Amino acid sequence: MFRINSRFARAFLLSTAAALFPAQTFSQDAVRIPQGAEVATEQPTLESLLRTAGITDDQKVAEARRLILENMFRISRRYVRLVEMEELERLIIEGMQKRISSRPQVLADAQQALTDAKAELQRLRTEKETKIAAGELDENGLIDIQDLIIEARLKVQAAEAGVKSATEFQTLTAIGMVDAGLDFAMKSLDPHSLFLEPGNTLLGGGERPGIIGAEVKPDGRSKYVLETGLIVKSVMSEQDNTPAFKAGLKPDDLITHIDGEALSGMILQDVIRERLHGTPGTRVVLTVKRGDDEPIEITVQRQQTALKNVTHRIVDGNIAYIHIGSFMSDQV
Repeated sequence: MFRINSRFARAFLLSTAAALFPAQTFSQDAVRIPQGAEVATEQPTLESLLRTAGITDDQKVAEARRLILENMFRISRRYVRLVEMEELERLIIEGMQKRISSRPQVLADAQQALTDAKAELQRLRTEKETKIAAGELDENGLIDIQDLIIEARLKVQAAEAGVKSATEFQTLTAIGMVDAGLDFAMKSLDPHSLFLEPGNTLLGGGERPGIIGAEVKPDGRSKYVLETGLIVKSVMSEQDNTPAFKAGLKPDDLITHIDGEALSGMILQDVIRERLHGTPGTRVVLTVKRGDDEPIEITVQRQQTALKNVTHRIVDGNIAYIHIGSFMSDQV
């Protein structure tokens, strides 16, 4: 005699059935909210929600349900605490419902954020012009307000990207519904948990750019505008085997030119995005001033590098030394 784990059995049977039978077969398989004094309506099924979202292709519905069931099984078996399949299914359905209903508000919030960001940028520009005309800004004051304007401009760019993302969010897809349901379920189980679909890098879609593997900062008072160039804050360690380390770049090096072009007056983010980042395998020539020595040229080949923010080594056989380089950093 033996007992079959009910959660395992249900997941196995549903997953097997999803692969063998049409999606219509599953119209009644979702968990139902028990009837009671406070709950009088039935919970929608996974299939009905997909079809409510405008996904009518039977093959896409079946594939979406298969992905949901497979991940329900994985979560229920591997999560840090016991999670019943019924609880997961309820949370996934709730997440899918929120994905459908939240679209108008998501777009409205994004548009409002863009309006506010543009207004703040215009306010700062007007303030700068007014103070210059009144002679109220010394050199440091001018740098400070210019930094605020650059920050505001970056916020406008981020808000514009937010509106684009919110506009794309209005379109419902089978995979988008699956991700929304599973992500909501994971966040509901634990605020520190996150569902990552295959291939997710946490850095957004698309191919990661080639980098040189160093941390840099402006060389003057401004947080954004380069006075002469970039100061190298640190070079990723030998263990990371980054292009900057292999090329001989060192902390406190001053990069004054990139590919022969002077960096004075440029904005940090533009230099990183448009000149240091690039296609993996391409080369960039850095003109470097090191102390009182004559400037030298260092050629670095960009590459996609998995930087190790946490490294460790064993000391004296039984002591572990752990070094946390950074949690989030300006690695380029």
